[in-house]
Amino acid sequence: MTAGRAQEGTSVLPGNLHVAEDCRAVSEVLARIGDKWTVLVVSTLGDGPKRFNELRKALGSISQRMLTLTLRALERDGLVTRTVFPTIPPRVDYALTKLGGAKVVLATVTNAPAMAATIGGLGARGELVVLGAPMDPMEVSGVQLLMTSRSVVGHPSGTSKDSEDTMRFAALTGIRPMIETMPLADGAKAFDRMMSGAARFRVVLTMS
Repeated sequence: MTAGRAQEGTSVLPGNLHVAEDCRAVSEVLARIGDKWTVLVVSTLGDGPKRFNELRKALGSISQRMLTLTLRALERDGLVTRTVFPTIPPRVDYALTKLGGAKVVLATVTNAPAMAATIGGLGARGELVVLGAPMDPMEVSGVQLLMTSRSVVGHPSGTSKDSEDTMRFAALTGIRPMIETMPLADGAKAFDRMMSGAARFRVVLTMS
């Protein structure tokens, strides 16, 4: 047997094997939805909302602790919605999350966390278009994008031609901006509000 040949029945991986970033993202999703109980819970909820005990009865051999952990993980990842009804005793239903949400979010803020927070509001195949230019990195998990085929893209803007086209389109279609107004004397406060991402969605200074 030569040094480069593996022993019969043994699988040998090359020493320089590496996992690309895309593969890591896919692996993360498969790790989330690939285990036995997650698949069975999602499949069972495909028939409609169910209570905890109904789920446990339908799944058979799952323990209470394992079902609780599985439901919490699915709820955390946005795949399952938990609804509490104000009855006595309280009634809790679990259901698959509906594929609603925005088709496009135009992010003009310059606050990376504020931009990242909008991803959860995107629907299936929704797109976050980054128009602002935050200096900090924007944190996005692979699960957020891959589960519902969401995407994040950048688009340069700000030229006078862009402004003219935008104003013309807004006048043609009746679009009005959502802004906040503050007096010129509060310019510093307005700037801080914009930079924090708290403004909805632009602050306009007034002379009066």
